[in-house]
Amino acid sequence: MKVLLLSVLLLLCCCHGEAPTVSTFPVRDITSSSAICGGTVTSTGSSVVTERGVCWSINSTPTVLNDRTIEAGELGDFTSRLSDLSGSTKYYVRAFASNDAGVAYGNEEVFTTLSSNNHSGTQIIADHTVVDKFNDIPQAYIDKVRKMLVYVPGMSHGAGYFNGLLLLEQIDSKYAVDVWYHTSPPTTKSGSLQIGRPGWGSVNSTHTQTSRSNFLQGIDEYNSGSNDIDYVIFGWSYEATWGSPPSSGINPTYNVHWYGVSDGGPDGNLPWGLTSDDYQYTGNRICMDNFIDGFNYFNDYFVTKNYQTRLLFSTLPVDGDPSYGNVGTEAGFQRELKSQYIRNYVNRNEEIVLFDYADILRYNNNGEYYQIAWNQSGTNRYYSQIHPDNQVNISGLNNDPTMEDHIGGVGAVRIAKALWWLLARMAGWDGN
Repeated sequence: MKVLLLSVLLLLCCCHGEAPTVSTFPVRDITSSSAICGGTVTSTGSSVVTERGVCWSINSTPTVLNDRTIEAGELGDFTSRLSDLSGSTKYYVRAFASNDAGVAYGNEEVFTTLSSNNHSGTQIIADHTVVDKFNDIPQAYIDKVRKMLVYVPGMSHGAGYFNGLLLLEQIDSKYAVDVWYHTSPPTTKSGSLQIGRPGWGSVNSTHTQTSRSNFLQGIDEYNSGSNDIDYVIFGWSYEATWGSPPSSGINPTYNVHWYGVSDGGPDGNLPWGLTSDDYQYTGNRICMDNFIDGFNYFNDYFVTKNYQTRLLFSTLPVDGDPSYGNVGTEAGFQRELKSQYIRNYVNRNEEIVLFDYADILRYNNNGEYYQIAWNQSGTNRYYSQIHPDNQVNISGLNNDPTMEDHIGGVGAVRIAKALWWLLARMAGWDGN
């Protein structure tokens, strides 16, 4: 014990020389008792790196005196698994690296573990892990999906659902699809999965009572026919990242300005944060909680009207702003915070079904995760981005040029496969 204490004290001492340079990766794959984090060492400093890893605590600014991992290597990226965590608990985590000069820490990341007793293991979440499982769908459930009508309101990114499904149909005709795009929904079944949008409604339909009522008026009109909508999935676009200047204030928990638009909001078209507390930084009463409240409002409304319709939650895009190329930005970084906020909410509420659009695209077909860095005043802050493989079109298949979805055919097909898996689960398949 004395030897261990002495080694820690030596590790923390301020010696002559230059300490390493390290950045912390965002936390992902969060459960009630574990999470994945990591970081990158971009410089070893004045001597070799003797230890690197991540440290975490329930208090801000964790150090190597708290829980920590130790990973092999010196320069470059490393991944750490945080284990033995408590459920429903906020944690702070930093990457670290040490050499003879002392310990250097990366930026601090914050995350909250899931509830340890909320889930029975039956919640339906379509993420990157289910893409290959769509091949397991029994024919009986493929036939049931081919009797569904799905509405994806939104802007251009939502077209990724449609384009991917059309491409998948070219690969295997049993995944037949009938896309209605900026036209009236079909009034009768066609023997194919029917999916599209007539042009009304977007995710901004969720955050005020007026916009909610207008959206539901369209649902009412259509559900009065003979081919009611089965599922609604909002196709998020750049609502969380562009359209207005960044917030004048900085959220101190995440150390970011907020971005986005709140079309039709009570304070105008302004950037928005996660909770009502962000009003002090944005001047906008709209926040992510308003969007989530709107999703729940719609589902409650469908129940009161005895509609078969159900709204499924979804996450945000992960492609970069074309004007910046493949360079990390603060807008992209805070967008990931917003997607993670949705995931955290879903994981606290077992009855919610999630289509994790962002997670499906940040992995490629080999299961490789992709991220880039936003340089914040000399500190790299990493966040996930669409994997470059998913920006490539598939040779020999016809990509519909009218559906500008900002992703390639490879990524669109990943979306389609995960959606078939999800709809088969909604049809009653147990996933086995």
